[in-house]
Amino acid sequence: MQVTAERLRQARKDKALSQQELGNLVGVTRGVIANWESDNYEPSASTLRRVSEALDVTTDWLLGLVDTQEQNLMESDLAPAERQLVEMYRKGRLPPFIQQRLLKAAGLSAEPGEPPQDFQKEPQVARQ
Repeated sequence: MQVTAERLRQARKDKALSQQELGNLVGVTRGVIANWESDNYEPSASTLRRVSEALDVTTDWLLGLVDTQEQNLMESDLAPAERQLVEMYRKGRLPPFIQQRLLKAAGLSAEPGEPPQDFQKEPQVARQ
């Protein structure tokens, strides 16, 4: 699948990895990576998963099923303290100075007491 080959090459280069380095990370040879990037062969589903983890992209993106590389954050990915902060934010229980510091650190801004424009809708966190 040409999309997979092109995206695999793009993601590898974005991570500044050589074919050998990526091969070492996923347990295949440099030649196998070269064959995938030349669209001569396709990785198996289990290998594609390891590739996506090594390159920090989704398998759906590598396969051309979605246009965004970012992985969806699952609720189970959050530590208990992170879950508590998200809940406090959603319920408006974070002190304003903490909220402002967090927004500033994230490169967002908002008027005191109001969520930033990007946060007007409640963030969707998939549940497992």
